Amino acid sequence: MPARRYPKEPLARYWLAVALELGGDRIAARNVFTALAQSPVGPEWIRRWSWLRIADIAVAQTNPIEGRGALGHALEGAVWYDADFQRFADYVRREVEWLGRHPQ
Repeated sequence: MPARRYPKEPLARYWLAVALELGGDRIAARNVFTALAQSPVGPEWIRRWSWLRIADIAVAQTNPIEGRGALGHALEGAVWYDADFQRFADYVRREVEWLGRHPQ
């Protein structure tokens, strides 16, 4: 595979999606996170974090089934020593479980 012209592009796109989500545009953020999560390009940790963000957005939109699925993808290959990831994943897991017990 030839070298990418902009090797840090996935990282920049990830932070763009975070900014979109924080700005309230969850649809655009979700689209960028989905593209990153499903892309074979870029570091694996960006794919995991993108899946985790998708799960968090799904929970915010009261969709625990989608949130659970995205969380499952996020946890695949996750390393135990990534404390920030594990902490956020635990938070999302608790959100998903709460929605499962309190359907809208």
